[in-house]
Amino acid sequence: MFATEIDGTPADQYQAGNVLIVDESNADLFRGGFLGRGGFYVRPLKLRSGERKPGHEHYISHLGMLLSGQARVHWRSPDGKESGTVEFRQAWAAMHIRADYWHEIEALTPVKWACLFAKSEADRVYGDAADVRWIMEKVNG
Repeated sequence: MFATEIDGTPADQYQAGNVLIVDESNADLFRGGFLGRGGFYVRPLKLRSGERKPGHEHYISHLGMLLSGQARVHWRSPDGKESGTVEFRQAWAAMHIRADYWHEIEALTPVKWACLFAKSEADRVYGDAADVRWIMEKVNG
């Protein structure tokens, strides 16, 4: 089910039946993720070969997905008892990253990566503040 309103505009302006139309008239509303009811947020990331997204944690679980290139994800549980590395050598591979788990993305080649956060999870944790805080990183460095 699509949102009833998208950035203050009735959603049916963008819909044809059950199909949501994204074209040049409204594409800017969807860059970086669809924030409507039942939606998600996509946090894109580009890294040069050898570059790292510094280690961090999030308040909510999310899906990390390699869109292109090759990368390693180093991770550690909140209590530090579990840790590991996942090496992604094929695009469109993904991993579930739990809330409070430290993780760092290392580019082995030029990389395009995306993190997908469920708005429903953010709403459950934050309620009305979700639109502001749901993708915030807990710890940097």
